[in-house]
Amino acid sequence: MEIIIIELSAGLLLAAIVLLFRRQRGAAERQRGEDPARIAALAQQTCLNGLEKLHDSLSSLDQRMTAVERKLDSLKEAPLLERRQHYEAAALLCAAGYDSSRIAGILDLPLAQVEMIGEIRKILETGVTAANPEVEPPQPARTAKRKAATRSAKPRPQPVLLTDIVEPAHSVNGAAA
Repeated sequence: MEIIIIELSAGLLLAAIVLLFRRQRGAAERQRGEDPARIAALAQQTCLNGLEKLHDSLSSLDQRMTAVERKLDSLKEAPLLERRQHYEAAALLCAAGYDSSRIAGILDLPLAQVEMIGEIRKILETGVTAANPEVEPPQPARTAKRKAATRSAKPRPQPVLLTDIVEPAHSVNGAAA
């Protein structure tokens, strides 16, 4: 009888070991099944967080771009009538020959803009004389004294032209023909 009890105990012990092994293997499979699901959920959450941050960054960038566009539009607008008169006065004073820094101080304009007005005025003056050769450029107020010509005027020899050489030879050949 003791042998039967020992055999039954061994059989029960073996069945317990097999059941324990199956439970561990089933738990491992369930855990493996949960890991991909947990990893996928974590990846999905990370992706959504990244997209949310990207959306916030794009919204911020859009707001900044809108502000810059408004600022650029305000800079492109034509100057007020008073400022336009200041620029016209600056152009007249530059044409009169006044110093750019003095003009900028008097009219409360930036020095760089006053210098630019002077440069534009010079370009326009040279452009008008190049376009209209009939109109003589204005003479400067101060003219340099010229030295009197003390040399005697020598007649310069005329250069020999190729046409002078070819034409007589051609006429001779033409007369012979």
